[in-house]
Amino acid sequence: MHYQVDFQLHRQLAVHLLEEFEKLLGAMAPLDKLEGREPQIFSERDRKLEEARQQRRLRRQEASRNVLPKMLAMTGEWSALALS
Repeated sequence: MHYQVDFQLHRQLAVHLLEEFEKLLGAMAPLDKLEGREPQIFSERDRKLEEARQQRRLRRQEASRNVLPKMLAMTGEWSALALS
């Protein structure tokens, strides 16, 4: 069997996958650096990281508020505390 290989398509796919991989690793794409977007990209990355930290903090606070009443209700101690 003989297959026709579209090298341009393979190259485009490889470039796309490399760009996505760089984003996942937090690497700066060379073109972004050359065009001076490095400060903007890093500040956006910092903002997103802080936003994610805040969301995790809120989820942990909410979970800790819900855990104690559930634990006490499971052991039967909640009703004893509520009556006292």
